[in-house]
Amino acid sequence: MWPACVQAGSLKEVWELDLKKALQGENLGPHQSLKVYAVQFSPDGQQIAVHLADTVVLFRVQDPKTVLMRFQREFYGGFGWSPDSRVIHSSGHVIQLSDSRTCELSNVIFPQFISNNSLIALSFDANPLLPNGKVDSSWPRAAHLRFYDADCQEQDSWEVSPGWLISDASPDRGLLLVWEIDHLLPYGHTELIVSPFTKRVIRSRSVTRGPVGWFADRGRALCGGNICWDVDTAKQIGGGRSQEQPLRLPPVAVVLS
Repeated sequence: MWPACVQAGSLKEVWELDLKKALQGENLGPHQSLKVYAVQFSPDGQQIAVHLADTVVLFRVQDPKTVLMRFQREFYGGFGWSPDSRVIHSSGHVIQLSDSRTCELSNVIFPQFISNNSLIALSFDANPLLPNGKVDSSWPRAAHLRFYDADCQEQDSWEVSPGWLISDASPDRGLLLVWEIDHLLPYGHTELIVSPFTKRVIRSRSVTRGPVGWFADRGRALCGGNICWDVDTAKQIGGGRSQEQPLRLPPVAVVLS
């Protein structure tokens, strides 16, 4: 859940995490900031990850005063749990929570769990040399989706467009939400729903900006902005919400203060 400009209103507080007390004496990186950029609950609801400027801090929901682990925060590395909440990936590292075993995914970006023991990430081939001997940095020559097990061993790969960026994954459906950038057109982008295991694009649509959305309803819906779509039929679900309508909180919500 990303922090939003919302108020708790009449919601009753049932749980609180005091970051200042919980992180007293902890090394929070060069910025030493308690500004919260995001919070995430694990799929089983037993852990909560708090994203700070340089660090992701992991707490147990039933014992929010104790720090379980800390991870370096990097944009391209991402952070997430396996569907069974037993494994974490953070900034290219894969951590087994049962015994803290760690391995590394080298030279990849935007890893995502696609099952309990499988991750998918993007890697880009080196750019070719120009006639003057310098590297052509204008655009990658090729890109691959690489499939890894939970021990960071590569199992398979699929050559894809160098304009692909992974936005979200649905382990329930085995699908990826991908943003394909056309570097020749400043606003010419395509949003793709991809089946990586069968190595095919299920659906695509042109968008003026990247996919601001995520899979919902166990991969049956794709939600972003004010509306949701059915993944299989591409039909809009419900009537959407106008920009003027207030954002209503669900019965259980996280409010940052």
